[in-house]
Amino acid sequence: MSSSRPAEYYAFLLRFWREGSAGAESGAAICRFSLEDTQTGERYGFADFESLAAFVVSMMQRQARSQRKPDDKENQ
Repeated sequence: MSSSRPAEYYAFLLRFWREGSAGAESGAAICRFSLEDTQTGERYGFADFESLAAFVVSMMQRQARSQRKPDDKENQ
């Protein structure tokens, strides 16, 4: 048996939609995004794709830091 701890994972429901219309005087349609944590029900809203991507990257970095061994943290 392996003595390593089980992998931590995140599961989200992704929703996206358009606000406005491409033909409207106000300009092009805007895409909005939300993520819902399937374990907690917590929702995160994003005004653009870049914000969504930045959030996902930060979650990945946080997970990577939490999975490092204590020896790895001392060598930083």
